[in-house]
Amino acid sequence: MKKALLISIFLLGVKFISAQDFSVGFTSGAYSYGFPESSSELSYSFGLNAAYTPPGAFFDVSASLQYLIETKAFIAPISLGLVFGQRFRPRVFGGVGPVIRINPQELNVPFGIGAKIGIGLDYQITEKIAISSEMGWYFIPYKRYYYNHFSSPDISSGFDRLLNFSLGVKYYIL
Repeated sequence: MKKALLISIFLLGVKFISAQDFSVGFTSGAYSYGFPESSSELSYSFGLNAAYTPPGAFFDVSASLQYLIETKAFIAPISLGLVFGQRFRPRVFGGVGPVIRINPQELNVPFGIGAKIGIGLDYQITEKIAISSEMGWYFIPYKRYYYNHFSSPDISSGFDRLLNFSLGVKYYIL
């Protein structure tokens, strides 16, 4: 009985703090390749994003398409995240999900699928417009072919680790 009462209170609370929205926006930021090494490279980015929170849910589904200027690569993360209510200002969200990287400059393996972990913050300026910031960690496997000092082909494989900071503007459609 006590457990059922606690679950009911929790679900009732979720109903009152949950969000229902659909937003689209523009974002720009910086990616750090090789994080946390001190010799990591920076790549600036810009892109589009969209997020949808179903009615009565405390999670959202978001997707974006980012273009990394220095590396000439595209990154497309899709995440499923928790949203801590629309009634709160600022709104905190975070999530995990797959990420796709397409890099036409990478001759060996131009396509990679990895993972993303992120956390973000939205602050609504008006009913329809919000400023958004996000920090994410990306882990994308790679396989690169190169010639060693004996002039024979060799393979290097591992994970590219990227750290991303971005700022953006969101427009709420719903």
